[in-house]
Amino acid sequence: MKSLFTLVLITFLPFFISAKGEDKDDWLIDPSEKVGKINKNTSEEELIRIYGKENVKRQQLPAGEGMFVEGAILFAGTKNELLIEWRGKLKNPERITISSSKGLWWFSNGLKIGDSLEKVEKYNSTVFKLTGFQWDYPGRTTSWEKGKLSENLQLDFWTDKKIAESDAQKIAGDGEFKSSNKVMKKMKLEVKTIFIRWDL
Repeated sequence: MKSLFTLVLITFLPFFISAKGEDKDDWLIDPSEKVGKINKNTSEEELIRIYGKENVKRQQLPAGEGMFVEGAILFAGTKNELLIEWRGKLKNPERITISSSKGLWWFSNGLKIGDSLEKVEKYNSTVFKLTGFQWDYPGRTTSWEKGKLSENLQLDFWTDKKIAESDAQKIAGDGEFKSSNKVMKKMKLEVKTIFIRWDL
């Protein structure tokens, strides 16, 4: 009897996993093409069909400078939560945001929340550019400088390391700075937020 149960479990477990969206490839991010089962043409209706109504929450999402856009929260309040901003009327994602370091979403190159500036340089195979700090969009990538990372990928970096005010002023504001900047290196920056941008 035990062996029969084991056989049934082995036979049907993959289907149970697939139905729950637990297959590893269902969480794969390819910035130019997809985030799991979400692509550039996905609608709210399709999100509900794929992930279940209980996992899709319609929401006005902050877009900066006091503006809000129509969007959705997928898996709200869980480790797999992500935010989807719509380009059209409840369809066509233009930006997807991931902030959790413990979710199942993954990149084939290993990129993840918490990666260091130096590690991201290795993924990109070259230095890149990001904004300065002490303004509304601190530590946000602006160009991969023709490296390996997709232009549809954008990252926010942060740090809790304290540096001298004289150094902080050297990388303050909305200007662009190379990731090789000595002060940037000194700050021990880490990836805080991942954006998939289909509006670029």
